[in-house]
Amino acid sequence: MNKKLKIIIFICLGIIALSLWLLLFPKSLNQPTVSFENKSFQVEIAQSDEERQQWLMYRESLDEDRWMLFIFQNEWIHSFWMKNTLIPLDMIRINEIDWESRVVDIQTAQPCVTDECEIYKPVWDSLFVLEINAWLAEKYGIEVWDLVYIE
Repeated sequence: MNKKLKIIIFICLGIIALSLWLLLFPKSLNQPTVSFENKSFQVEIAQSDEERQQWLMYRESLDEDRWMLFIFQNEWIHSFWMKNTLIPLDMIRINEIDWESRVVDIQTAQPCVTDECEIYKPVWDSLFVLEINAWLAEKYGIEVWDLVYIE
C-alpha cells in the first residue's frame, strides 16, 4: 500500500471517529453554563491563579451572554480588585449551601486604571465568583440566595 493511500485512510478513520464521538457525546465540546431560575449563560472559566489575575484586564467589552466564572479551591472571602479592568462588572459570589449552589453576595465594581484601586470584599465565603457586565444582575432579577446551577 503506498504512502498516499495510507494517509487518506488514516484521515478518513479520524473523521469517522470524530463524527461518532460527536454523536455519542455532543455536550463534551459545549461551553460550560451557569443557570439561574429563568436564564442560562455560557461562561469562560478561570481556575488557575494566573488566569484569575489576568482574566478581564484590558478587555474593552464583554458580551451580555458570555460571562466569566472564577473557580476556587476553597470557600473563602475572595477579594477582587479592578486593576486595568476597563468595563464595570457585577461580581456574583456563589457558594454551596446545604448541597445547593446559591448566590451569597452581589457587588457592582467600577473600572480602575490607576495603581490604587478599590478592593471588593464580600461579607460571605464563596467558592465561585461570576463576573458579568454591570447591572445585568438587576436586569435579570438575580438576587442574594437565588439558586444557581453550574454545568
